[in-house]
Amino acid sequence: MTGQKLLEGIRIVDLTSVVFGPYATEIMADLGADVIKVEGPTGDQFRHAGKFRTTPGMGPCTLNLNKGKRSLAVDLKTEAGKTALAAQLAEADVFIHNVRGKAIERLGFGYDAVRAIRPDIVYVHCVGFGSDGPYADLQAYDDVIQAATGTATLLPRADGNPAPRYIPSLIADKVAGLHGAYAILAAIVH
Repeated sequence: MTGQKLLEGIRIVDLTSVVFGPYATEIMADLGADVIKVEGPTGDQFRHAGKFRTTPGMGPCTLNLNKGKRSLAVDLKTEAGKTALAAQLAEADVFIHNVRGKAIERLGFGYDAVRAIRPDIVYVHCVGFGSDGPYADLQAYDDVIQAATGTATLLPRADGNPAPRYIPSLIADKVAGLHGAYAILAAIVH
């Protein structure tokens, strides 16, 4: 006999891509949440990371980060796609995305618009450089963060090879994803 999982009954609409957000929602799915991964018609760009075994777009990275999730493919540039996402949000407890602020507003799914659909929703916006300030609208991939923070200078210090290199483990994305998961859990408890 198995017991109830911690987040059973919690529905999360996941409009994230690459690693940061999908890592946070992978943790939520592992804890029992019903996670609905929303992708555009061509899929999350990270589907092509790593060598796929038999099916294109189903590499090990995307399979691991999205295990335990349901999938919904919609084109948010169409009214039908927006309607489909709004219907999912009406039934969701959490909405998480990593779309840049101005772009999510243009799509019609900024904070106020989503709260109008579901007033008690937990709204999580994954950003790399914060929501204001000079870098607010910049994309923040792991290699960008490693370069901006000086992390790319660590390997030369360790092995003597003077060439700056990225640490091949997506540290920034994974740490940020953990904090995203903590934030979701804290908001659910609250």
